[in-house]
Amino acid sequence: MSWAEGQDIAEDMGQSYELLRWQNTMLRQANADLRLLLDVAKENLSLRSRFLGSDGKTELSGNKTVNATETLDEVKFTDNLTRTPHRTSSPLILKSMTKEAVDRSTLHQEEGAYHSHQSHNAKRLESSAQRSLHKSTLQHEDLLSQSTMYHDLKDLTSNEPERLLGEIAFQLDRRILAYVFQGQSRLYGFTTLNIPDKIVQVSKHPLTGKVDEAYRCALTKRYLELMEDLQFLGYSQTHHPSVTEIIINTFGVLRHRPDSHSAQELGYTNTDFLRKMIIRIAPPKMFKDLLTLFSCLCFMARKDNKPLFLW
Repeated sequence: MSWAEGQDIAEDMGQSYELLRWQNTMLRQANADLRLLLDVAKENLSLRSRFLGSDGKTELSGNKTVNATETLDEVKFTDNLTRTPHRTSSPLILKSMTKEAVDRSTLHQEEGAYHSHQSHNAKRLESSAQRSLHKSTLQHEDLLSQSTMYHDLKDLTSNEPERLLGEIAFQLDRRILAYVFQGQSRLYGFTTLNIPDKIVQVSKHPLTGKVDEAYRCALTKRYLELMEDLQFLGYSQTHHPSVTEIIINTFGVLRHRPDSHSAQELGYTNTDFLRKMIIRIAPPKMFKDLLTLFSCLCFMARKDNKPLFLW
């Protein structure tokens, strides 16, 4: 082997080593993002379950208190049913019921597999939690009105807490745009509704009209990856951009942008406080969408390690 051939082999090995290091770094980053997404989803589910009432109990009109976890424990229900003498004229076929209950119980125990790309299970669990919370909130509006956290809202934004709903939607809209168009200094005229069109626009040279294919691919890839992450939290790129615009136009945004100290005093940095505020004052038709947008905003704040609201 000549000296030149040996040098070429060494260079190839060095390039392979650098490539492996880069791929390892990308995998670590992807794993960190998935773990972060899992933490946000778990926190979201935990907080929502607490809003159903103290200790997970709900009062049914005229009946005794029923524990929500007990009503959902199908394995326990089936086990008790098998020990009870039959009191009907029709035989009970419990084998399939038991198998189905065990399968569902096993599915719930596998929540921790979010980071292993169990996207279908995670999305179904999140959607189920949102539907249950929405239904329970509408049925128990009187109970939620007694929330002590809401009494602190009377001084918010000159007695206009509804404007904070529009601010949440606006902040998420700007956050998504800033993430996709990281090299764009001005985002005037950009919204989450027209991201695909703006990707085409900014990837063309303003004078020659020549398309920078590499830049366009990079923007598209970044946009699709972000949408895939947000879908875990229930975000739909075909539905929520238009909903965001409606919410902003309906409620407006905060008239006065507070500094960091004022924001902390008003509760703008407290995600638990803001989530309870949404549950209390959001219109029923916008309730689910507002919670979804807020969950996405919390995720992006953790992802880029910045405050919840950027002013």
